[in-house]
Amino acid sequence: MEDGFLYKILSFLYPVPTSVGAEAAEQPLEVIALGLSRTGTESLSKALNTLGYGPVAHGMRVAGDPALSAAWIRLTFQKMRRVPAGEGSSQYRFDSGLRAATFDTILRPYAALTDNPGTLFAEELIAAYPDAKIIVNKRSDIDAWHTSWKTALLPFCFDWQLWALSFFDRDLFWMVAGWTYLTTKPYCVHRWDEQGRQVYQRHYDWIDSALERHGRAGTELRWEVHDGWAPLCDFLGRSIPEQPFPNGNGPEDFTRLINEQMHIAKQRAWRNVVLCLTLLVAALTYLVGSI
Repeated sequence: MEDGFLYKILSFLYPVPTSVGAEAAEQPLEVIALGLSRTGTESLSKALNTLGYGPVAHGMRVAGDPALSAAWIRLTFQKMRRVPAGEGSSQYRFDSGLRAATFDTILRPYAALTDNPGTLFAEELIAAYPDAKIIVNKRSDIDAWHTSWKTALLPFCFDWQLWALSFFDRDLFWMVAGWTYLTTKPYCVHRWDEQGRQVYQRHYDWIDSALERHGRAGTELRWEVHDGWAPLCDFLGRSIPEQPFPNGNGPEDFTRLINEQMHIAKQRAWRNVVLCLTLLVAALTYLVGSI
């Protein structure tokens, strides 16, 4: 089934707002951080806000916003649709031709971007915003990164109870679909122990080649969270704030925040489950009684 057609079916069954960012003031995207999740993206997001680049489009916003999740899924489907058959997991890692006119429908309210799902479109974003400053945030200890991903993200990718429950509430559906189409599928998490480190290396190799192809090689900042304020502020031309560099969220904090974001939608879904079961029992009782 063509992925664009699949998206149309999903959005028909679970309608979502399509005017993401329409009411917010338009501003240029000034900073793009292309590092994978769990490489200090939350700390970097807070730091960019402190330096005046707010609001920041960060993955936690997408995870808790069904409209944003659906909008990024739509772009992911457009990207997949341009991939020849047989390319496997690499289908998410090439220049689809999507540019600023498309991304602006989502990114209009933001001055900076960090984290997934923006990282899925690293090359497109490099090409779409030639005046934006590029940060390549990394984590030198790949084993620690691999473990952090496995601890924080994978439980949501394989929560089958949550997946089944999502069919009973529109907002929960798009939140959970975000885990499927923006994390599980593109990052091969079903084979994480075998392929996770390769996912990391391929992503940063892709960024390097994309920067080269679009004439941006050497203009980016290579940064890790322990580098703190100094190189970041020097790169952006900002004064170093008189405060400690912000902390991010550990795996336990991440899990708690995601569950808090889903709490109300999960309550509605369970209510709908009970309602459906009640109606089913009533219907069966009526049918048995009429025999």
